Amino acid sequence: MEDLGKYTYENGCDAFALEVANEMENNNWAFEQDYKGRMSISERAIYDSMSRFKQVGYLLNAQKATWVSEDLYPNSLYNGKGDAFRHAYFNGLNAILLGPTLAEDLATAHEDKPAPLNYPNYFKEVQMDLFNNAVGRNKRNWLSDGYDSLTESIQDAMVNGELRYLSNLHPALGTNEDYRATYNSQLIPSNQ
Repeated sequence: MEDLGKYTYENGCDAFALEVANEMENNNWAFEQDYKGRMSISERAIYDSMSRFKQVGYLLNAQKATWVSEDLYPNSLYNGKGDAFRHAYFNGLNAILLGPTLAEDLATAHEDKPAPLNYPNYFKEVQMDLFNNAVGRNKRNWLSDGYDSLTESIQDAMVNGELRYLSNLHPALGTNEDYRATYNSQLIPSNQ
């Protein structure tokens, strides 16, 4: 299933979306189960009320945003520039497919989760994500704004400092990859 989704992403073959939906229905796609497990209660309620077409599109957008972010910013996927790009890109894709209102409702609901235990600076991550989500939704008109793609529009926003990421991060306990916000962390423009 992941190979089919990656093929669709790499080749721009939206015709395979139906095949992906069928695979998800028939094989209980693991990505869907994983993503549902990361949803807040309010996001899950919105997701469950959506048509299957919109659910599949939402999940494909999440996967595509992850792949593109990993390709462009492999060393900053948690609270860094890659995370900022992923949030903006995912929200731009969702605003195009689902409309800006539903995209905003889902994104805002996604951030409506309790802070992890012993992580008092979690709110800084939420601020960062909500900020970048809004920028991404506003980039949904990338073509009329003179860009060749949504990716190009979001990358330009990154270069121009329109997105935000967190400074002064510290590795999460037991990992060298997930960097958490600290007392000194601040939202800084993506061109710094």
